[in-house]
Amino acid sequence: NNQTLLCMELARGDLVTYFNKENNTDQSLLAKFRILSDVAAGLHYLHHVANPRIIHMDLKFNNILWFNDTPHRFKITDFGFAQMMGTGVITADGQPRTPPAYLAPEQIGTGRMDMKGDVLALGVLLFELITGRQPFAPFPLVSNLEDLRRAVRDAVPLKASECLNTLPKAQLTGIALARRVDPARLLQLLEVHFDGLLMRTVQKQPHTRPESLLVVAEALQGYLK
Repeated sequence: NNQTLLCMELARGDLVTYFNKENNTDQSLLAKFRILSDVAAGLHYLHHVANPRIIHMDLKFNNILWFNDTPHRFKITDFGFAQMMGTGVITADGQPRTPPAYLAPEQIGTGRMDMKGDVLALGVLLFELITGRQPFAPFPLVSNLEDLRRAVRDAVPLKASECLNTLPKAQLTGIALARRVDPARLLQLLEVHFDGLLMRTVQKQPHTRPESLLVVAEALQGYLK
């Protein structure tokens, strides 16, 4: 009847629904590392292999979908934001389109974006999956671009191990057990393997972040091995 149909794969949900779904028996830290390793490898492909190269610019849990295969597959989606810079990060009602913790300062400053913005966003995701928290103190509510710039620019990243060390023992134990790891082992893992990497990915100056997300993917794969 002269209609155009768009057929797509049926996704079961995003990473938020995946980790919150009932009967999810694999909530371990290893499972989370496997997923983020695949996401990092996918972003590396977009940054360095795809033609033309693509910067996502809106990486967050809601934009990583999972499919109910065996084993489950995960895909990076929602590339509409890749063309929006500058004032495009603020909606008509004055709210950020992307949570401020995932925004790189250059994304809302000069508008000159490269892959380093995606590096920061993936670092935030990895920090959250390990600790259950973001690497920055809670952001204030903002209603305009200048306030958002200031909030993102002035946010100071925290070390993951220090972030967990400040929690009450019962809360730290709950976070660790939910990830199928002993609390002392979790802190040791962060201090030895991931504190430095995470801090590099979420630095405010783009030139201090890793040149490629392959660094993150290899670090996760190395730990998994």
